[in-house]
Amino acid sequence: MAQTKDFKFGFSDNYLKYIIYEDKKEVHLDICNIDFSNVKAFFLLLRQSVDYFLKEDYKTFLQYIPMSDFEELDKSKWKIREEIFNENILHIECELENAVENMAYGLGFRDIVIE
Repeated sequence: MAQTKDFKFGFSDNYLKYIIYEDKKEVHLDICNIDFSNVKAFFLLLRQSVDYFLKEDYKTFLQYIPMSDFEELDKSKWKIREEIFNENILHIECELENAVENMAYGLGFRDIVIE
């Protein structure tokens, strides 16, 4: 059975909600709110959430994106799990340990490094 886990910093509107599939050791990014007035805090929050799941031995990071956004991604790091053609949506995945870097690249923040 899937569970959810939320991450939020009190000082910004950045927010992440994951659906957790413990049996598969996968996390699906369900809701992602980015406060563009504090992007660095978003990536710190993303790093914190990924580290939390890595400590719990999760392996795979998933999210839904518009098909048109896939062109902006490094395709060597993301794999298409499912195509939903009637909605032009892709369900994509990457290794959890690469999720922060892959998200930064996909969002156009290629120079941000959050360790």
